[in-house]
Amino acid sequence: MPRTRRALYRISKDLSFIILTVNAYELILLK
Repeated sequence: MPRTRRALYRISKDLSFIILTVNAYELILLK
């Protein structure tokens, strides 16, 4: 199952990156 764990880690990493990008975008819009 290391492959599945690696995939989940990659997905969570992408999700965290998307969340950070959205937060920055909202901060710019709300400025």
